[in-house]
Amino acid sequence: MLAENNQIENEGREPENPNSFWNRYGSYLVLGLLIVYVILLGIGTYAELTENEKILNWWIFR
Repeated sequence: MLAENNQIENEGREPENPNSFWNRYGSYLVLGLLIVYVILLGIGTYAELTENEKILNWWIFR
């Protein structure tokens, strides 16, 4: 019975490949994006606190 339910749930889907790109590198990509976000957040905070116009005129902070 359990095997039948599992087969019904998986119909129409491709089986998950443990070596797929997202399964292999997904956590590293998310961690990298989070680190970049925190660095940019720190730079923006520093620029606002010191009123540094050079940094505030960067395209990412407009």
